[in-house]
Amino acid sequence: MTHYEQLGVSRTASGEEIKRAYRQLAIRWHPDKNPNHSLAEEKFKAINEAYRILSDPDLRASYDFRLSTAQRPQTPPPPKPRPAAPPPATPKPAFRKWMIPGIVFLLLAVVFGFFGLQQYHHKQAEQELAEATRLLVDEDTLVALGKLNRAIVHDEALLPAYRLRGQVLLHLREFEKAYGDLVTVAQQTLPEEGLETELATCSYYLKKYAQSRSHLNKALRTNPENGKLFQMRGTNFWLEKDSLRACEDWKQAMELGEQEAAGLRDKYCR
Repeated sequence: MTHYEQLGVSRTASGEEIKRAYRQLAIRWHPDKNPNHSLAEEKFKAINEAYRILSDPDLRASYDFRLSTAQRPQTPPPPKPRPAAPPPATPKPAFRKWMIPGIVFLLLAVVFGFFGLQQYHHKQAEQELAEATRLLVDEDTLVALGKLNRAIVHDEALLPAYRLRGQVLLHLREFEKAYGDLVTVAQQTLPEEGLETELATCSYYLKKYAQSRSHLNKALRTNPENGKLFQMRGTNFWLEKDSLRACEDWKQAMELGEQEAAGLRDKYCR
């Protein structure tokens, strides 16, 4: 099934028609409205992926090209022409002494052109990131996500774009994709409480409790007075049936002012 079929629109649909179809389907198939319905979750992921491609003009153009190529019937390649006879040897030019300087000049031009192109793409990426940040303030999440996709296409080393896209995907409950973006940032930066907490949250919803706990441990090393982190880690322990350490963490969270942890401890710790 193509992305157009996923959204129920034609290949000539406008951006507004695509956006309107996506919003209707997202409301209908959102996992929160379809609990314990694996088909709904898969459908929700499929329409999100379809909208991510079709809402971005560059990605949509690339997708349409691949779609057209896949649908085009294959034709056998033409027969190879016979090799032509080698041309007669020509005398070497008298100005051979200019060959090496010319090659050096060409190489320098290529190097400077490469770095100049890199700088151009980096500036384009920063502009897309700034625009995405503004759109998120206006709560236009899906358009902002498209801007972040383009920013990363322009500059694959722009870590703030990965961090922001990871946070947006986490908000959209795309936990697997969010974790991939956030771990890209974590691998190239020092441990930071907020980032490790976001990674722990993704891992928790993916039911990777040991992985979630590892991120919470790093966050606690940067801020051992955060009661919410102890509460989250205690919940991880409880889900892995380690009630002793779960109750210890909930107690620590309660002492740091987390009232919800007190309720958990009263209910499950005897």
